[in-house]
Amino acid sequence: DYKNAMKIAQSRKKYWRLSNTHEVHRALTTKQLYKWGLIPLAQLAELAYARY
Repeated sequence: DYKNAMKIAQSRKKYWRLSNTHEVHRALTTKQLYKWGLIPLAQLAELAYARY
């Protein structure tokens, strides 16, 4: 919702700390990341280790 989005947008915390908030996890689901063509880091790590 708008109130939570504004709370995140106006936060003074760094991006890394904000990435662990409930609001960000609700907004950026794995399904949404796939839709944008992004691969989850866990899957990317598996692909990297599979090449060795």
